[in-house]
Amino acid sequence: MGHADGVKTVPVGAIALLLADRPDLRAALRPTGRMVGSRVEIDLAAAAARCGPGVAEIFEAYWRRCETVWAGEGTGAFAGTGTVLARRAVADHVQVTAKAGRSDLGAVYETLTGLPLLDAITAELTSERPDDGVLRRLSAPFAGTVEQIGDGALEVVLYTDAAATLPAVLGGVAWPGELQRELRLLARHAAWRDRRVRRLARVSVYTHELWPDPAPCRALLNVALPVVDPALLDELDPVLVDA
Repeated sequence: MGHADGVKTVPVGAIALLLADRPDLRAALRPTGRMVGSRVEIDLAAAAARCGPGVAEIFEAYWRRCETVWAGEGTGAFAGTGTVLARRAVADHVQVTAKAGRSDLGAVYETLTGLPLLDAITAELTSERPDDGVLRRLSAPFAGTVEQIGDGALEVVLYTDAAATLPAVLGGVAWPGELQRELRLLARHAAWRDRRVRRLARVSVYTHELWPDPAPCRALLNVALPVVDPALLDELDPVLVDA
């Protein structure tokens, strides 16, 4: 469990998984997020104040169960409930092509070309005429795939081992329950895209993680707080942004 200045916190990733079917509760908790290191975490005291102490206690119990599972132990809250695999978005960089405000993925491109093996893949993908065969050969160490998209785009999908340390723009350090990371590099080759960095259109990153089954905690949450007070949702974006 995270502690920020003596405050108990739980990472947003765990809360987002627990609340996958509760957009109302995700929205109500949005003001309780705070930065702990490079990640957003939920302040449990603030969550208790907004949604009730029972909700915060369930969050804390689930996070303790996560730590138990990742440590390879079989005891603790909700022991024996099994585990689930979750695919979670941790980064999504999209090129902006509007004439009023065009923005290339310069920082992301520099990061990719500065990493071993990924540099050659990025260079070939963003070349004027990328070779599918070369891309498949370069992607093989990452169990990669190469796919032509209907509108002429080319996408390379790569999988890295959880032990690999990646820069923050690619999701940063691995989570304790992370098994692998999925990188999706999308390039477009229209005539106006006359430079490599302009051909890099999107880079999306996902983690594949092992978590304790959240179903028992979800059931408890639905009992503890079946409906969120509408007053808590006023002027709030009903999406809890994960980070």
